[in-house]
Amino acid sequence: MVEKKKGVSCEKNEQSFLGNIKPLGPYSLFRIEDNFVFLAGQIGVDGEVLKETLEEQLEQALKNIYRILVSIGLTPADIVKATIFTTRIDQAQKINAIWESFFRKYSDVFPARTFVGVSALPRGAVIEIDVIAHLKDERALFGVGKHFFLTKDFLKSHEYFERAWRKKGKYNELGKAFAILSAGFIKLQEGKFQKTLFTKATELLKNFVSKDKIKSFKDAVSKGDKEKLFDLSSAILEEIKIS
Repeated sequence: MVEKKKGVSCEKNEQSFLGNIKPLGPYSLFRIEDNFVFLAGQIGVDGEVLKETLEEQLEQALKNIYRILVSIGLTPADIVKATIFTTRIDQAQKINAIWESFFRKYSDVFPARTFVGVSALPRGAVIEIDVIAHLKDERALFGVGKHFFLTKDFLKSHEYFERAWRKKGKYNELGKAFAILSAGFIKLQEGKFQKTLFTKATELLKNFVSKDKIKSFKDAVSKGDKEKLFDLSSAILEEIKIS
């Protein structure tokens, strides 16, 4: 049996979208716990380069937060709590203007926020932001399921896909299909190939993918080709636009 983990970080392979965003120390960029995603504090660094002005650092920190969220199928609209740490508390009006402009693009409801003046921040930054996002709907649940599936944490992907499926909304059929696929890959990790799980998932996917892909999927199922099955499943997931 594969042991179920209580919390999961992004230590695996999110670099396709995150690019040069990485931890600056021994910590995770984010952790997902139940219905919440906790992001590590972000300063205004682009790779290893710290932006110069307050405005540039704030905009870069927000950009980093955006990219981390999008990499797991979320958006800034899912942020429910934020904390700003700054050595320039006297520039609160300027910070608020940039903050409002950023969040207005995603929602009319702003996250709750704490604003803290500090004497110093890592790497000489003048501002740092940490946020908590909430998985409040099936879109967010499906997005997190997608993240875990692509990083081959099938126990977690099964959990979140099933929760999206149980919502019985836009992602109902897809959530069900990928919950079943996740169950199939869990069995594969245990050294068991349950063809019926993959066959059932294939039938559910017919409404979402081309006939050619379904044919390729059926061929992989018939051959028990687990690598091809994962590659095809991942390709289908990558094509799905979460909105």
